[in-house]
Amino acid sequence: MSPNELVEDIDQLVSLPEVFIQVNQLMEQPHCSSTKLAEIISTDVDISARLLRLVNSPFYGLRSKVDTISRAVTIAGIHELRNLVLATIAIRAFTGIPEKLVNMDDFWRHAVTTGVLSQMLACATQ
Repeated sequence: MSPNELVEDIDQLVSLPEVFIQVNQLMEQPHCSSTKLAEIISTDVDISARLLRLVNSPFYGLRSKVDTISRAVTIAGIHELRNLVLATIAIRAFTGIPEKLVNMDDFWRHAVTTGVLSQMLACATQ
């Protein structure tokens, strides 16, 4: 399948799931409630599992295991949580694309590098 054939076979554009929309809207509010965020995140098993895996990773260096979404939300923080939700949605959107069409390792490496550089440029120009 060529890239053109892949595009032609798309029945509809991928839309952002309700969980992302709700999380994003809540994060935009001046007094964002971690309890409410945890409630929303808990409705998505995949995001919940990824969040727990993230906060229990060596990166956070916690002495005890985090086993609740509300505690995980508090530990991860809003910025990291938004990135996690968006990354999970992106992974879902790209599932099923043939490896011979797009090398996903190269794609993600490029995407992450572009994102990091964009963020650095934005910070430098402010």
